[in-house]
Amino acid sequence: MRESKPVALLKEMANIASFPRQEKELANYVKNKLLAAGLEVYEDDAAQKLGGCSGNILAYKPEAKKEENILQPFPGQVLLVAHLDRISAATSTAKINQDKYLTGSGNTNLGADNLAGISIILSLIKDATVEIPSGWGIALTVAEEIGLLGVQQIPADFLARFSQALVLDGEAPGGIIFNKEPAITVFSLLPSLELTRAEARLLLQQVKDQIQAQTKKIKLIEINSSLPAVNIKHSGLLAAIRAPQAMARNYWRTVLSKILKKGAFKITDLMTEEIFSYPGVSFNCQNRWLQKLKEALSKYNSQVKFSLSSGMSEASVLTARGLPAVNLGIGIKEAHSKEEKVEIAGLHNIIATLRELAWMSHQLN
Repeated sequence: MRESKPVALLKEMANIASFPRQEKELANYVKNKLLAAGLEVYEDDAAQKLGGCSGNILAYKPEAKKEENILQPFPGQVLLVAHLDRISAATSTAKINQDKYLTGSGNTNLGADNLAGISIILSLIKDATVEIPSGWGIALTVAEEIGLLGVQQIPADFLARFSQALVLDGEAPGGIIFNKEPAITVFSLLPSLELTRAEARLLLQQVKDQIQAQTKKIKLIEINSSLPAVNIKHSGLLAAIRAPQAMARNYWRTVLSKILKKGAFKITDLMTEEIFSYPGVSFNCQNRWLQKLKEALSKYNSQVKFSLSSGMSEASVLTARGLPAVNLGIGIKEAHSKEEKVEIAGLHNIIATLRELAWMSHQLN
């Protein structure tokens, strides 16, 4: 039996390593696919800003000449977003399980987060039944798994081309629209430069252990080299707190104070700084563009609903930067674990939904 396009693409990409800030091989792979589809493609300077080896891969379909174009309601100029990096440095051999899911080989995770989103986009642009509409764009980002860092570096003039963005990264069935996401504030936590490398490693491990023993409300991300964009010059931790800025600041101070009182290290051993804060996403589900999105999803998904996300996605960053964005469920389950899988039917349904939106856009030209 011949494999469907998104399945074949995901299986191929699962064999390409793409750890955060080490996405170059996969970036080149997708860049070639986008160029072959006739899109304008370029790579931004996120590699230099984040200390990585690849920037974000950005592509768009040039708009028709002004005299041939008209103002378009939704879907208008849509930006499709997925991230290139995966949580594991290992590659995986994808396999079909029970004719229903794509799973990993068992010794590591599949990388469906976010190879599934990329496979949807690449399948769409190669679909013979519809061309990507003029004015639509694609952003395949880097360093998402270590704090949504790549999407923050996309040039503002590129984002200004678009009216809405759809992030294809939801750990939920196809048909779920995450129109609300929590606020998030991220702090750096770095060992003093006065410590030796061995002392710094030991200190970071102690801090990490004590924070994790004290609370589950803080997500800790290890950074093993400099991050020029946020003025981090050596290894350390990022601490992400899902709370509005003022509340997150108070909570972070309380957590650090409790750890310091234990006496395992001195306040001069550590440096902390707030590096960014985003207010999250909160869209009224009656907004016209969301209703049009729901209408398209309803044709191919049995359950369509608006939902509050338990976590933060690139939609929050894009919305804060002025581009309204929501994250869509695409059938990923058990993300970041060895049991990670993606529902094959979910991939096909989201591709069909995007084809429907593209058709709507064509009808308006």
